[in-house]
Amino acid sequence: MTQTGNDGKIILDRYLKGLNMKRIIDVINELDEEELILAYLFVYSPVLFSSTFDKSLSISDTRDACLKKLKSFIKSLKELTPKIGDDGECILFAYKTPGRSNNDDMETGLVYANDLLNKKIDDVKTYAYDFTPWEEAVFFLVSDSPFTKKHLINVVVSFLYEISFWGGYTQKGHKKAIDDLNKSIKELEDGGGKEHDITDLFPDYDKERDEEYPLENEFMKNIREAENNYITYCRKMELFYLKKMLKEERGKDE
Repeated sequence: MTQTGNDGKIILDRYLKGLNMKRIIDVINELDEEELILAYLFVYSPVLFSSTFDKSLSISDTRDACLKKLKSFIKSLKELTPKIGDDGECILFAYKTPGRSNNDDMETGLVYANDLLNKKIDDVKTYAYDFTPWEEAVFFLVSDSPFTKKHLINVVVSFLYEISFWGGYTQKGHKKAIDDLNKSIKELEDGGGKEHDITDLFPDYDKERDEEYPLENEFMKNIREAENNYITYCRKMELFYLKKMLKEERGKDE
């Protein structure tokens, strides 16, 4: 599906060339890095701080260490050679959620292009990608829908957070997290481990909170149901757009 030219850059095949979508790494390269860093810190500075904290450092030194780590992380992504995963092209997209402001009214999802083309929208699943090898993650395509374009920098910020969630901000740490996960899976398959329900870890997960007022939990249940219906609708609308666009572009390329 891809080939590598003499200059070491990925050359996309006719199908990908026909798409208007860009790879996430191309988007990262085009964004103003300082603006991207500020957007990331606005949302995830506590995460970055906690991974960098050293009580021997002053506040200013800690700040500098955080910025150095984040810049090094972004630089390492730009130096990777992107490649498509074995299951084909993946697409990142944004969809609307009932946020309380324009800054938190969206979430991101990842879908396989083949799923969009070959399945009904109701059967198309979105996938987590926090354990995806970085070389494959930076090849993710980014939807060119109006809503995704509107929130493009937030999509990138979410992407940076997801791929650094387990292994931190280095590829070495990320690979170790993948290895640890695979070891745990093998341990379960060999009968040497134990599966846990989420309520084993969080006993109050499904527990209704104590009511202060009559019918409080009933109202909250209705709110959550309405929010879930709203999110499902918005997600479907974005997927309809993507499916239509993919079919049109594939038709041009055939």
